[in-house]
Amino acid sequence: MAHCALTPVRLASRAALCVLALLMVFGPTHAEEPTRVEDAVVTGTYDPFPVDRVPTNASIVTRRAIELRRPLDVPEMLGDLSGLNVLRFGALGSLTTLQIRGSGATDVLVLQDGRPLNQPSVGNVDFATMPVDYVDRVEVVRGPYSALYGGYAMSGVVNILTRPGSDKREIRLEGGGQGTSIASGTLSTKLGKARLELVPTWRTVNGARPNSQSELRNVFARLDVPDVGKGTLSLRGGLNGSSVGVPGPEPAADPALRTASQLTLGNNLVSSTVDRQSGNEVFGHVEWSDERFLVRAWTSAWAPTFHSEFADGFGGLTVSDTTTRQYSTAFEARARLPHLKESVLTLGGMWQHDAMGYGSTSTAFGTSTLTQFSSTRTTPSLCAEEALVLPRLQATLGMRYDRPSDFPGQLSPRLQARFEAADWLALRGAWGRGYRAPTLLELDFPPDPFVSGNPNLLPQRSTSYELGFDALPHRTARVRFTWFNDDVKDGSGTPPYPAAARADGVEGTVDLVLEIDASGAVTAVRVVSSSGSAVLDTAAERAAWSWRFRPGMRDGVAVSWSVCRAVVFRLE
Repeated sequence: MAHCALTPVRLASRAALCVLALLMVFGPTHAEEPTRVEDAVVTGTYDPFPVDRVPTNASIVTRRAIELRRPLDVPEMLGDLSGLNVLRFGALGSLTTLQIRGSGATDVLVLQDGRPLNQPSVGNVDFATMPVDYVDRVEVVRGPYSALYGGYAMSGVVNILTRPGSDKREIRLEGGGQGTSIASGTLSTKLGKARLELVPTWRTVNGARPNSQSELRNVFARLDVPDVGKGTLSLRGGLNGSSVGVPGPEPAADPALRTASQLTLGNNLVSSTVDRQSGNEVFGHVEWSDERFLVRAWTSAWAPTFHSEFADGFGGLTVSDTTTRQYSTAFEARARLPHLKESVLTLGGMWQHDAMGYGSTSTAFGTSTLTQFSSTRTTPSLCAEEALVLPRLQATLGMRYDRPSDFPGQLSPRLQARFEAADWLALRGAWGRGYRAPTLLELDFPPDPFVSGNPNLLPQRSTSYELGFDALPHRTARVRFTWFNDDVKDGSGTPPYPAAARADGVEGTVDLVLEIDASGAVTAVRVVSSSGSAVLDTAAERAAWSWRFRPGMRDGVAVSWSVCRAVVFRLE
């Protein structure tokens, strides 16, 4: 990568004018750099632990490491960490997701200063829209952490911590291959006792293939106000806009093997020259904390859109435009209660409301079809954690109870400990359970020829345990080993296979008609097509009584309705 000299003149002028204007407004300051604490991990426990004594499998990317490496985005920072797999679907700026220990992207909870970034519609996070300029450090903990954070924390948590204000004022201009141009700036200034940090970023990439151009527009702001009560008040907010072409898979080398859409819209390098997705995100976060208490509230709004065109095989085109509007609002409070010299008890509660509105227009064969629906979920929760810190033993026991409005309560415990067996050897162990409620689209997506939601889905559950050690046999050598096992139960909603039918090798499908009241509860179950086995029919009926559905909606009012569901029993 080259700097400054390779950056287009128009890009340099645009960024320089923007940032210089900010500098002129605020003028120079000469306050001291705030004290930075680089050696405490805050993600794996409510009570911060020194990094060399944290009782969990954690990794930290510090600000110093970021400045030395100068990655282009957050995924580039995380790609070298063990147990993490970064999936980038194209050039810089394309959809990028993260897996931990082989899990799916929806099983990884991503936080920014403790605020969840997982979208309620799809459950994952696009890391491609995260610049690094406002990042102070990134903490990664592996294993289920629903005991601390609730849903999505099935296989691990990534917490992106933003940096507090400093006296830094700079403009950064970069350019490189594939039409990559990046302009960013940092303005940090003191306003009385308060400290303001403002970080704008603009990035464009042409990409290696046609229709793979991307653009990112991001502004992040943070205001820290000390001496509010006995603590510090912090306000954070940001705007994020992105746009990226979606070329699709490369066509087969043999034209006879290409699809109708590839032949109609593409060329030798790209399946589609028109598919494109974009999105806008805005968030606000207010937090107050002191040594014992933390209170915070946040709200996030996403508006991703997607435009696609594909050939229908009869010489025509199917054109689709989809917009999903999502909102997430939450309030959280925690209290830290040192009740023994070596022990700290943390108690807390949280309330979160997620809402989604989906709209799609599809035109095919001269006919337009409009699909619309909305969905919501409210989740109150209570949590507790006991942290024990002895000279050679550090341990935490956490417990959290979540009660989503559309599912039964979810109890998630976690126990983790670290024992220093010798000056050069520490043993680690952990056990925990996690859960992930189905996303709103997984539950409610209306049926179409390609995909549909399943209102019978239940939360996924996982149980995990791990053992490991950290050894320093020589001052220049370090050994870190972890063995883990994850047992994940899916949320398909299928009843357990009757033992008698399994032993006899009996398979079958039971078609049910269910009556659903205005609250979403099942009020009647009727078998309309038998599997041929009374045992399988009975198992399906019994399971259906425990299902819970979304109520039918008419003119915005919940009403009773009926639904047909097939239960398939198939021996693997």
